[in-house]
Amino acid sequence: MFQQEVTITAPNGLHTRPAAQFVKEAKGFTSENVMNASHTIKHGAV
Repeated sequence: MFQQEVTITAPNGLHTRPAAQFVKEAKGFTSENVMNASHTIKHGAV
């Protein structure tokens, strides 16, 4: 199993276009993606 943790250090987080690119790439994997932005949002890709 491959696991990677990434930290967004920009004070305002991801802007719209980079966030959309991130989601597009993440959707290409069969995995569970967990994002934490003061609370946890879980999305299990099919």
